[in-house]
This record gives sequence, structure tokens and C-alpha cells, in this order.
Amino acid sequence: MKLSLQQFAKNLSDISLEGYRGALSDGVNPIGVAHPCNADDIIALIKWARKTKTQLSIFSSGPGNRSHGSMANVPTVFIDLSKMNRIAAVSERDRVAVIEAGVTFEALDEALLPYGLRSYKPLQPRANKSVLASYLDREPFLQSRDQWDVLDPIGAGEIVFGTGDAFRTGSASHKKSADDLWKAGTRFLTAIGPAAVDFMRIVQGAQGWLGIVPWAAVLCEPIPKLSASFFVPAESPGALAELSASLHRRRLGNATFLANRLQLATLLESNSLDAYALAATLPPWILYVEINAGAELPEHQIVCDIQDLHEIVSGFELRAEVSLCGRSASAIASSQHPDNKTRYKDVLAGAHEEIFFLTTFNKIADFISIIERFRAKKGWGVEDVAVYVQPRLQGRNCHMELILPADLKRPEAHAKLKQHMKELAEELASAGGFFSRPYGDWNRLAQKENPTIMKYLQQAKNLFDPDGILSPGRFGIVEDTKCEQQVHIQ
Repeated sequence: MKLSLQQFAKNLSDISLEGYRGALSDGVNPIGVAHPCNADDIIALIKWARKTKTQLSIFSSGPGNRSHGSMANVPTVFIDLSKMNRIAAVSERDRVAVIEAGVTFEALDEALLPYGLRSYKPLQPRANKSVLASYLDREPFLQSRDQWDVLDPIGAGEIVFGTGDAFRTGSASHKKSADDLWKAGTRFLTAIGPAAVDFMRIVQGAQGWLGIVPWAAVLCEPIPKLSASFFVPAESPGALAELSASLHRRRLGNATFLANRLQLATLLESNSLDAYALAATLPPWILYVEINAGAELPEHQIVCDIQDLHEIVSGFELRAEVSLCGRSASAIASSQHPDNKTRYKDVLAGAHEEIFFLTTFNKIADFISIIERFRAKKGWGVEDVAVYVQPRLQGRNCHMELILPADLKRPEAHAKLKQHMKELAEELASAGGFFSRPYGDWNRLAQKENPTIMKYLQQAKNLFDPDGILSPGRFGIVEDTKCEQQVHIQ
């Protein structure tokens, strides 16, 4: 079976990683780049790859400064799903949209606006970030109060496994077409029941290692009638972590996160000089809280919620402010509308290195202490360490992220920084940091406490991708398949 250039691919001679390179790895140049247009194309590509023993890397976001990018250590064919950008259906009543893998946050929000809806978004996503890529990677989004389950906000959808078999999950599992099911009123929910098996949970977090999701239903958020945003400043993170836990127990606040001064400054300013200047004037730690009111008695609801917020905050001997140092808290909500500006993580130096892991509210201060001791030992400046804590799952755990600016024009300094970040990640893992989204060297950290997990990962790989063609090298497992480097694509 030959891959048709007219259907899928670009010429191989001048293809590079430009546009596919990630911050956490370098990867190697691809054999080719294929652009499937639908699930049938993906199935054909996988069957071709199995026959020719060619390995595949999966992408769905548009080009730009990716967080992860290519991770393969052998030449692969890049499967770029960005042209699969159809928004198949939207239900205003059920707050559900059916989208393909290449649909971006910018495109989805534009399509949802007439329905009074918007997408659940991570902190300031880039405009061409794939919605499904973000959700499948379990990237945390701001509205932690609405996240009941780790799968949220993904519903049912279709998966093409590494065998080339297509499988629909949850209420999308039916012999009828997806369009016919939608017209009949089916809204593609996840599998329900204590004994139900949902294969979407298996591919979520698998980084394209087990299967490809051509389309899925996603839950959406109603655009609030009224909204109010607040900053709660403090000298240390401990009190703010306790406050955030208290707010989550009371289900107060639609969106919230905790940040140090540099993190907040990079969110509010678009160039390094202004960001550093603002950071110098901000308090050391800030909790952001956004309160929204829906369609039913919005004026009454928002007044009551704001009163409750001030009462709870004052109980911690803190104050909720609508602005800090002349910067309005509402600017954070406004910045959630995706655009093409520089990603906030790259404001300071054009690139960055990061560490992120999961923890709980009661351990945030301990991890901050570890970071501070390591910073002092390595001679990092206080002004160069950004810390971001995003509650998840209604406050049951937190995504904790450390971001440092990286100067790519100084390779030796950058290499030294990467080594330091690796050492810090090991310290954080030893202290209980849970690396649930392992990339690169973090695979070893994630497996260190439970080495038996490797056996089960290999069994899953053998079941869903027996030829090892999808996303080679992920999770520290070396696939048996050898990529044919002289694959003929015409």
C-alpha cells in the first residue's frame, strides 16, 4: 500500500522540525508530513504504516512554540491533524459541541458565541492550540469548580487505535453514523455505570501512544451574564493555599489559580521589561478568583457570592482586591480570549523551561520551600522563577508548575539550566510530586515509585498498537518496530 502525496503528504526533501519542535525535547527530522482530512484517512495511514513498518508522530495544534512537540528519537511520518477542523454540531441546551482534532480554542469560541457558550480553557492558550490535544493531555483549565471527573470536559468520541480499528466510546457507540445519532438527540456522553469501560480514559494522557482521536464531544461553559474578578495578595503561599481549599469546599468561585508575582506579571504584560517592572511592585503571592453569575437572577447571585467571598477571605485576615498596582483582575478574564500574542511563558526570554506535577493544597508551601532552597543553591535570581498553581477536580488536587526563562542564544547556559531543572524535578518527585503527565526524563521519575507499571504499559501497547507504530519512545518504552528510513512516499 502506497501513501499518496496528493492525498496526504508534502515532499520529503526539505521537511524539518520547524513548527513541530517542542520546549521539552528536540526530536529528529521526519520522513514526511501527512495531512489527513477525516477518520478514513487516518485509518488508511495507520494500515499503510503497519504494512511498511513506518512509525508515526501525531500533531493536531497549529505551528508555533509548542510545549512538547516531537518526542521521537527515530525518523517518523508526522500525522498533522490541524486540517481536520470541522465543528460538526453544537447543542445550546446541553452545552455540548462535537469537534474534530484540529479545532482550535479560537475557532471553537467563535462558533460557540451565537449559542451563548464558550470553551473550557487552560491559562492563556495560544490561538491555534488544539482543543482536543489540550483535553486529552489533561492540561488543567481554570474552571476547576466544574471539573467533576478527570475526563472532563471530554465526552464520547471516536478512537483509531494503532491496529487501524476505529472504536466509538460511550453513547456514540452505535452502528448508526455520528450525524444520525446527533439528529436523533444523542449527545455523546461518556460511558455510564460502575462497571463500564471507557477507552477514552485509556488514550487520555497517552500522548498519541495508543491511538488517535479524530473527533469527540466536548462540554462547554455558558457565557456568564455578570462577572467579577479579584486578587487576594499575601506574603506567603500557605495562607492562600488554605483559602483556595476553603473556597473550593464551598464551591465559591468559577475560576481560580495561585501565582507568584513573576507569574502574574507575565500574564498581564506582553514584553519582558514591563513584566519585570510590574513584578517588582506586586506582592509576593496572589490568588486569583473569578465569580460568574448565570441567567437566573444574576444581579442577586453575584452580590451574594461577592459578599461570601469577602467574608471568607477576611476570616484568613486577607483582603480581596479588584486591582493590584494599577492592574485590574478583570484583565485575566479578558486575556483568556485566545489571540496570536507571545505565549506568556515566553514573555521573559522568548523560550522557557518548565516543571509541572500534581500535589494537594496542604503540600504547596512545602514544595515552594524546596524550590526556594534549590534556587538559592543554584544561584537563580528570585526575579526569574515563576510559579503557577492550578486547582483541579473541584480542589481534590492541584497542578503545580515552575517556569524559568531560557535563552536559546546561549547554548551552554541553556544546557546548564536544563540540567538544573532535571535535578530539581528529581527532588520534587522524591518529596511526593506526582508526574502524571511525564515527558522526556520525567518518565523515569513517574515510574520510580512503581516500577511494575512498565509491564502493564507494555501490555497496553501490545493490545492497542501491536506493531509499535504510534509515537515511538514515549514513556521510556522502546518499540520493537524499526522505522524504514527509506520509505517511499509518492
